[in-house]
Amino acid sequence: MLHLLIVIATVATGVIVSRPVPTEELLQDRFALGQRYYAANDHENSVEVFSEIQSTPNYRLLDVDRIEVAIDDLVLPLRVAATYQLGNSYRNVGRTLLARSRSLADEGDRDESDLRLLESVAAFDKARGYYRTLVDDEQRAPLHVRVMSQYQIVRASYQTEDYPGVVTETEVLLERFPGSEYEEAALYDRGWAYFNMQRHREAITTFDELLAVSDDALKRDRSLFQMGESYGELGEQEEARTAYQKLVDLYDFSLLSDKELREMKSQRLRGLVQETTRELVAKAQIRIGDSYAAQGRIDDAIAAYSRVPEAYPEEALIVQKSYDNMATMLLGQQGVDAGVRVLRQAIEQVEDTHFRGRAQLRIAGVLFRDGRYRDAIGEYQVYRRAYGDQSRAIGVGLDEVLFSEGQAYRELAASADGGEQDLQAAHDAYTAVLDEHPFSRRRSEALYGLAHTHVTGGRLDEAVSTFAATVDENPAAAVAPHAISWWARVRFQQGDAPQAAQLYRRLLNEYPGSELTPQAWKDLGLVYKSSGQLDDAVEALTHVDPTFESWPKVQAEAADILLAAGRAERIDEVLRLDEALRRAAKAGDDESVAELHYVRGRIAREQGDRVSEIDHFSQVLLISTNPDLATFSRFFRGIAQYQAGSALDATGDSLAAEPQFEASIADLQAVLDTGTADEIRLVAFRTRGVALTRLGRSEEAVRTYEGLIAAASSPLERAEFQLMLMELYYDLGRLDDTKVVARQLIGGTFEEDAAAEFAIRDRAYFVLVSVLLEQDRYGDAYQASQAALRRFPASANRATLMLVSARALFFNEEYEKAAAAFDGYASAYPATSETPQAVYQKGYAHEILGEYERAAAAFGDVATRFPQHGLVAEALYRAGENLYNASHFEEALVEYLRTVDDHAGAEPAPKALYSAGWTYMDLDREEDSLAAMRRLVDEYPGSGFARYAQFSIGDYYYSKKRFLDARGAYEKVVRLFPGTEEASKAQALLGDVEEDLASRAYESAFEHFQRGDYTTAADGFEAIYEQYPSSYSALAALANKGVALEHLGNSDEARRTYERLIAASSGGGDADDISNFARLRLENL
Repeated sequence: MLHLLIVIATVATGVIVSRPVPTEELLQDRFALGQRYYAANDHENSVEVFSEIQSTPNYRLLDVDRIEVAIDDLVLPLRVAATYQLGNSYRNVGRTLLARSRSLADEGDRDESDLRLLESVAAFDKARGYYRTLVDDEQRAPLHVRVMSQYQIVRASYQTEDYPGVVTETEVLLERFPGSEYEEAALYDRGWAYFNMQRHREAITTFDELLAVSDDALKRDRSLFQMGESYGELGEQEEARTAYQKLVDLYDFSLLSDKELREMKSQRLRGLVQETTRELVAKAQIRIGDSYAAQGRIDDAIAAYSRVPEAYPEEALIVQKSYDNMATMLLGQQGVDAGVRVLRQAIEQVEDTHFRGRAQLRIAGVLFRDGRYRDAIGEYQVYRRAYGDQSRAIGVGLDEVLFSEGQAYRELAASADGGEQDLQAAHDAYTAVLDEHPFSRRRSEALYGLAHTHVTGGRLDEAVSTFAATVDENPAAAVAPHAISWWARVRFQQGDAPQAAQLYRRLLNEYPGSELTPQAWKDLGLVYKSSGQLDDAVEALTHVDPTFESWPKVQAEAADILLAAGRAERIDEVLRLDEALRRAAKAGDDESVAELHYVRGRIAREQGDRVSEIDHFSQVLLISTNPDLATFSRFFRGIAQYQAGSALDATGDSLAAEPQFEASIADLQAVLDTGTADEIRLVAFRTRGVALTRLGRSEEAVRTYEGLIAAASSPLERAEFQLMLMELYYDLGRLDDTKVVARQLIGGTFEEDAAAEFAIRDRAYFVLVSVLLEQDRYGDAYQASQAALRRFPASANRATLMLVSARALFFNEEYEKAAAAFDGYASAYPATSETPQAVYQKGYAHEILGEYERAAAAFGDVATRFPQHGLVAEALYRAGENLYNASHFEEALVEYLRTVDDHAGAEPAPKALYSAGWTYMDLDREEDSLAAMRRLVDEYPGSGFARYAQFSIGDYYYSKKRFLDARGAYEKVVRLFPGTEEASKAQALLGDVEEDLASRAYESAFEHFQRGDYTTAADGFEAIYEQYPSSYSALAALANKGVALEHLGNSDEARRTYERLIAASSGGGDADDISNFARLRLENL
């Protein structure tokens, strides 16, 4: 501002000039200018002019509110007229944007369409705002303008498809302006709004209200029609017909003159209506027929449809529609012959050749689909003879018809009524398509059909070559996968199983979404079976989709293969269907049925389907006479009932769980009463005890176990019941009691079988470690797990205990030991499901210790050794973070980018990209850094890191004094992330950027001023004021422009500049100084 102060310091005092008052003529001229802009659809300028007029204040010498202007035939107060035209301008902008949005949507550009739609809605909202100002301005706005504005609000809501808004604003219009000239138009819009919202009852009521007040024939006719449509949507056919009939009864078009009929058509041609009155009435007559058809009143429907060609013969398209609808109804209700009769009648009655051709083809197609192939062929031939020269215009070429004839002949040849001559005719028809119409879209299908005639005729080599040609000519054709399937089938028939298998694999690989996929897997499995490739056969058969019609048969086939191969352990993969069970039941083999139910019960158990499991085991108990099968079924049913009760209990439905627990106790007690084998006896005892606790009888269960322990006949039996008691205590949450029993078992003197010597003690250790972990006694948990590992080095729980040891050390904050323990686990068990987690936690331990390079190596190991694991993305990111912390920026960058590029959809991707951006900056690769930040904003706009990245871009540009780039970046933060802290900061910084840009421009202009280049300086100062009006430099620039103009001797322009400056300067402080400066300069002019 130093330059400005220098200029101000040179100013002499003089006379202060007041602000000029506009004249009435000037304002009217400005309004006329706005109107010209408006008429030219230059709404940007019209809005500027009308806004200026609207905001012009009243003066002592000029009352702006008393000035009047004309809009067409309307004479209005100036300010009212400007406000109304502002609404109209924004409305027109909204319409234009809305039309563009719909056009873009039609072109498939959904994103741009949505943007234009948002802009359109915003423009309509502004329009509504101006209209509403007039509606509420009871003092200045004339009544007719207020009513007109309220209706414009209704229309704006309708055009933006804000149908609830239409309803609301119509109510406002009716309440505030009852009996206005816009009442019926608003009711009409409200009726359509209700209809579009599918609120059909309200639509009917509104259209009925309109009928009571409107004399507009077009609106009345459409209202009756829409009432019929609404009743139809509600399923009220009688009422719908009444509405349609009222419309039909209004008109006898035979009484209208040619002039009246021409006027009716011209209205549609001029866009005044979508359809003529006669078209609408004819459609209503068709709707009457449709309503009868919906009720199954065939005769009434026929009468109604028949009325259309009688009463409205000039409406050719609607007459055709009546015949189409009548034929569709009769085909569905009375069969093919009735429908065909109507179509033949249509052909006789309608003069339109194209419609008659389509009707002829429809007859042929109906007969074909009904299996009347010879009749269909005759109809196709009629079409070729009668309409062949117009087939393209009709839309179905002769090649299409020849192909359909070939299809009909082929179907006929395969039927009982066909013969060799029909097969030859099919061959000839397909050949004619290929020879006479080489570019037909049916060419591939014709080749495929021709190949089938070779198959049926026993010409297998020709069939193979033709199927191959079908695929080779057009592999994208719909019949291509079918051709491959038949090609494979024929080769298999010829004894070439390897090529057949290759072809089925080709079908599956090249056409993965084909409907033939299930059949192809089935056929491939049978080919492999024939070649002795049993594993491949089972794999193929188990790929067949369960929805495939022959899936039960396929499953049975796979079961036979598995049983024959001695692979019963996989039987659950193929015995899950009703087919095997149904066959056994049909044969009366009760034991096989019981066994199948048993297997299905076991499968259901593996799948967690307790309801099915209980049902299948119950079926076994009903029909089996095998005591062992019954015992095992009762055992598993008891377990399933316990689990079902537990699931119900977990949902809080304890009442429903009780019967399940009771049933479980009964089944398991029955199992124990049979003196069953040890392997299920202990489980039965244990589950029965837990079920008792779930019923609130835990003390009973404890006493039972204590009694069993006291009465045990051997130390081993005592230990078995102690084990049950320990687990019961654990389930009950009695952790201290659990620890006591666990330690008793660990120190017990019993001896177990050699095959399971450590099972009980091992389990006791495992439970003890679990209890200690739950109690957060990590040091004790570590000691106990180590003791278990030393005592039982071959324990089945060894892997889990090693991992628990490592985690206990980690939770106990002994990170160095934890890292070593995790490493030991990963080395001992390199391929378990827990190994990736162990390696990952090893990395975390090193990271906490500040051993960043070792941490990065561990995290990298996760990605290298377990590339498909869910931890890989996070591991790569952590590897990058640790390499960054170790100042290995280049290597860190590699890991960040791997995270993003290889795992773009994973949670760590955006934060990795953000870190990559800053790493680039650390490497002085500033452009790469900016590119990474931009990529983050573009690809992860919903991530919290996106707004940090965009804000950082702005800060970077600001620090480099690239103010224009900084402004764009900060504006993007505000636009994309509104309401965030970054948006608030960016908004504040935008003001600083504007000041910096203005100051830079000011410096440049002032250099010209100092050199005496006053013309360039004046232009530069004006540009600053225009571009940065809210900056302080703007006022200073305008002041110095005046000085520059004085140097140029342009006193008039200098005076106007100072007057602008005085008008723009307000608010005290520096602004007052500048204002005073301007007044002083004016005094000297």
